[in-house]
Amino acid sequence: MKNKKFIHCFSVILRAATLFSKFALVIMLAKLIPGGDVGLYGLLSAAIGYAIFIVGFEFYTYSTREMIAYPREQWGWMLKNQIVLTISVYIMFLPLLYFLYYLGILPVGTEFWFIALLIVEYVSQEINRVLITGRNYLLASIILFLRQGIWCWVVVAIMLMMPSLRNVYTVLIVWLVASGAACIIGGIYIFQFTHKYKGQGINWQWIKKGLKLSLPMLMAALAIR
Repeated sequence: MKNKKFIHCFSVILRAATLFSKFALVIMLAKLIPGGDVGLYGLLSAAIGYAIFIVGFEFYTYSTREMIAYPREQWGWMLKNQIVLTISVYIMFLPLLYFLYYLGILPVGTEFWFIALLIVEYVSQEINRVLITGRNYLLASIILFLRQGIWCWVVVAIMLMMPSLRNVYTVLIVWLVASGAACIIGGIYIFQFTHKYKGQGINWQWIKKGLKLSLPMLMAALAIR
């Protein structure tokens, strides 16, 4: 009982620290780097946030309910199907990405950062959701703090100690490394309890059913944002 209370309290503290870290980063960036770089960071963050909704299709609203109905050792085949769907959506998303740059919505030269950060942010977010579904709240909070919290302070420390690195690319590099590390740590944990169960192959009927249920959720989420 005490362990549960400790885990709950520690998780809440980590989540609060994550929110504070993001806020503190924006304040410090405004003081440390040019206004144009702050604007570029904000633009990329917002664009990635919206893109995650589109490539994710809010499919987790369906897959999470399905996972709850099975032992976590059998989640592998569902995750495999979700990966296939995500890759398919990414391929369809590429032409839209071209128009974002062609229309000048995103500045030319940021293509690598946008795509790379979109991938690691989406994957780490889905890993976080799987951990929460599996009731591993502590690891989920640690992963969240790693991908959205602690790296903010690393960026600030680097810029304070090395003024020559006070630019948006320092922010993007550290952000990418932190989210990538979150993907690796969470991915290894999930792989440990899912790789033994082969289950069924790609089930397009399962994917279609999930899309029918998740698309209305996607529309609602985009409307709210």
